[in-house]
Amino acid sequence: MVDARVSPDDRGLMPLAETRALVAAVVVFEKGEIEGSNVVGNDHAWAALLSLADAEEFRAAALRVRWNFHVRGHDNLAAIEREQERSLGGQARAA
Repeated sequence: MVDARVSPDDRGLMPLAETRALVAAVVVFEKGEIEGSNVVGNDHAWAALLSLADAEEFRAAALRVRWNFHVRGHDNLAAIEREQERSLGGQARAA
């Protein structure tokens, strides 16, 4: 949320109404530019995806989007950290 310069709600995430509107508008996950800042378009899209209500909503949105660019960071585990096992449909297991 910090990278995307989001004003968080009481969950510490992007407000849900804003989240759903932004996610609905995302067709392609790409870098994009946000004028006058170091934030790029994919930072906002990623923050919105992570802010969805639950893992099922995240998974449905992530599968709908065409991914033309990566999320910030080489080892970004935010989706797993956010939803733990549920983000992978119960397939992830702690070592």
